[in-house]
Amino acid sequence: MPTHYNAASRLHKLFNGLANNAAYTDQYPALAVWSEAFYLRSTEERYLAYEIVENLKNVRNQLTLIKTGMVKLNFSPILYDSAIIHLEEAISPLFLNDRWGRAKQFLKIEYLTTLSFCSEILPSEETEFPLKDINEIKKLLAELRTETERSQIQGAIQETIIYHLSRMENAVDAYNIRGVKAMQEALVAGLGGVVVNKELFKEHINEPLVSSFLNKLQRFGEFTDTAQKAEFLISYSQKAFDVMQSYFSN
Repeated sequence: MPTHYNAASRLHKLFNGLANNAAYTDQYPALAVWSEAFYLRSTEERYLAYEIVENLKNVRNQLTLIKTGMVKLNFSPILYDSAIIHLEEAISPLFLNDRWGRAKQFLKIEYLTTLSFCSEILPSEETEFPLKDINEIKKLLAELRTETERSQIQGAIQETIIYHLSRMENAVDAYNIRGVKAMQEALVAGLGGVVVNKELFKEHINEPLVSSFLNKLQRFGEFTDTAQKAEFLISYSQKAFDVMQSYFSN
């Protein structure tokens, strides 16, 4: 079991869980396996396939990061190239409309063991979120989603809030693949969206939905801060929110 938290440990956890899930028999639809693995919400198969492909691209990017990291540390490709090539086969979109067994054949224990080895060689990127924290973030965002559905606010302010809420939801769903980086990107986009639309937010600042969105965006930032490994990134969101608050006080 990996003790570092990085791209290799995240993918080891993902692949190991899929390979050893008794419910995913060889005859199980591959599309269903990936949609469950990525926590996707789409109910229409055509949209589901698009979303799965985007997530598989994220997985492939993480495999590339692992390979690049091992090269930088001067470890011979002989130790990991074969495993990465076979894992890339497992995530091929060509198998999406096939049975799970076609992809699962590439998730052999020797390839997962190599992935675990890489996770111990590569440095930890961040502090892993406990499951309770992930669930708390999801609960906050679910509350905000309910509030947007019940709110009477319409127009540009509603569209802006829904857009950034969706980005935060997708970032949390992608955490098991990309780690906190996806959440950082959603946070920066959310803060930027508020700053760019400063006048729009000031106009609706007393609306309950706007107040709730800003509060939950800040909470989202606080969670993201806790996972940062680099000291200069700690309290990034708090500093950004201090600046943002000054906009609304003027």
